[in-house]
Amino acid sequence: MVKQTNKSRSWGGIILMAVYLVMGCILFYEALTCSGWLCDLVALPAIFPLGFPIAWITDWIDYMYHIPGHMPTFHFRNWYFIIPTMLANAVFYYWLGSFAGRIIRKIRSRSSAAS
Repeated sequence: MVKQTNKSRSWGGIILMAVYLVMGCILFYEALTCSGWLCDLVALPAIFPLGFPIAWITDWIDYMYHIPGHMPTFHFRNWYFIIPTMLANAVFYYWLGSFAGRIIRKIRSRSSAAS
């Protein structure tokens, strides 16, 4: 009998993506509701690693086409920045978890075959 496996789903990737989305939403909420001038620094872990290129791209697009409602110098309170950053980082962390799961499975299969 042939064992069917679903290679399109990675539990490690799904868990890592879910953890990022929960923590990113909490951090962006804190940055949006805070009233001090250093409160936006709370959202820095939520934008890592793909928030910086997305900030550059949204500034470039705003310079070319002037996106209504976009504030180029104030990214942490700008939905044109928050939503693409959350989506891109969620995909990145899914791929990272999937890659880590594959590496762990290969190491386990090699160690069990060597035993």
